[in-house]
Amino acid sequence: MSRHSLTALRIVAIAGVMVGLACHGPQGRIVVTDTEVALDQKTLEQLRSAGSDLSKTHTIQFYLYVPSQRDANAAATRLQGDDFDTVVKQDGRRWLCLGQKSMVPTIENLTWARQVFKMLANDHHGQYDGWKAAAEP
Repeated sequence: MSRHSLTALRIVAIAGVMVGLACHGPQGRIVVTDTEVALDQKTLEQLRSAGSDLSKTHTIQFYLYVPSQRDANAAATRLQGDDFDTVVKQDGRRWLCLGQKSMVPTIENLTWARQVFKMLANDHHGQYDGWKAAAEP
């Protein structure tokens, strides 16, 4: 990775942490870590390598797993308030709350979404399991 890329990544990581400090769950602060930002950046690079134009809107799916249907429905309701389309379905012993949103896949947008999903995971005793998007040429 070039020196310029590392500097840009550090700036984004710092911005992500600063944004994270403003978001509180009932058990404390929700912070997006440098490692999480780097993971999202790597995924963006893979999308770009697959021929995706990252300046275009993509439909991005975000995965949240929680222990009960009640938790999944509550998370879905909160996501709908942020204009996510949601699907709730059972996945073995746990429940999936799938949030889908059309957005430009910038590191800032993905950091915001990660923060939202980490807060929901915290509030509903679940786990945020990342995102995916198809390449948009």
